[in-house]
Amino acid sequence: MGNLIRRPRKWESETTDTRLIDAIMTNDTAMLQELLPSHSVYQTVICQKKGRLLQDNTNPEQSPLNSEWPTESCRRTEERNDSKQLPIEAKKSVKDMPSDAAGCHDPHPVHLAVTIGCHHLIPALLKRGARIDDRMHASQTALHLACQTLNHEAVRVLLCCGAQVNATTPVTRETPLHLAVHTSSCKAGVVLAAGGRCVELLLTNGADVRMKDSKGQEALHHACRNGREDIIDLLLNHGAEVNALTSRAESCLFLFLEKAAKLKKASLLWKLLSLSYPLNLTNAEGRLPRLLDDPNWEPLKEVLLQASSQVWSLQDICKFNIRKVYGGKSRDWLKEAMPVELWHSVYASQPFSYASEIVERIFD
Repeated sequence: MGNLIRRPRKWESETTDTRLIDAIMTNDTAMLQELLPSHSVYQTVICQKKGRLLQDNTNPEQSPLNSEWPTESCRRTEERNDSKQLPIEAKKSVKDMPSDAAGCHDPHPVHLAVTIGCHHLIPALLKRGARIDDRMHASQTALHLACQTLNHEAVRVLLCCGAQVNATTPVTRETPLHLAVHTSSCKAGVVLAAGGRCVELLLTNGADVRMKDSKGQEALHHACRNGREDIIDLLLNHGAEVNALTSRAESCLFLFLEKAAKLKKASLLWKLLSLSYPLNLTNAEGRLPRLLDDPNWEPLKEVLLQASSQVWSLQDICKFNIRKVYGGKSRDWLKEAMPVELWHSVYASQPFSYASEIVERIFD
């Protein structure tokens, strides 16, 4: 693993590492409380107070868990479309954690290492008998936890140590990719300028972009619901399917059109339209996206309904699918592999169908 896994700079001594590993393996809260205040990088303090595990955020610039940590309650609130701000809740203490499938009430060592920011110790913990894919709170693995808090270094160490990148939670069926995409894309993630490094790291290490959660949502549905264009591009470049439907028959375009604020991004609307056929504007209940019920967006509603009623010829459908599969740099490769006239008929004739026409009519 080379230099990927190393002791943080300014760490006081080799002895501190050893004592900290012992404390994590034995869930020795007193020793953790003694050691962590002297931790010169993370400045994390564990204390018992009203059954909560509190973090000392007095030095936010040095805390990897401070800058990008939207919580589970934020995710649920965001999906109800009524969130106003990010609720910040302290994490449960090591004595107050609910049990996982194995019935253990104490946190697993790898989870605890991720929580307190000591992910560099994970290889040593594994050598001492800790198991990398054990589950605890909400039946999450340590990789789920690291992705939910966008702890990039912890994600990298866990993947290097063999964590299952496509592990799912038993009830919600969420993968680490689902959690990383949602946290990066939700309102809090956008406000905090959360980057896509965790998402990219998962994708380059074998994360399945087409896996669905219990609601039939793929990672792209989460990104489109919140209009995070850079995350959407990452997913599309790794094979995400814009036309995939949730269990409520909601397309990526449908979720994107649920909120008016996202339509400021004309380029993203164009991109989703250019990859969407057939154009599914209603869900399983027959409801249109909330935006299209707004009188201010009546022109967009009319043009989209008109486009959704169009039936393409078989030739146009074939061209559309070729453009969708061979987009970006792949189209240049394809130009060398097929007759020039045929290539021009696919890419130069009616480029991306109705997308350009719709965006120009609405935003001009």
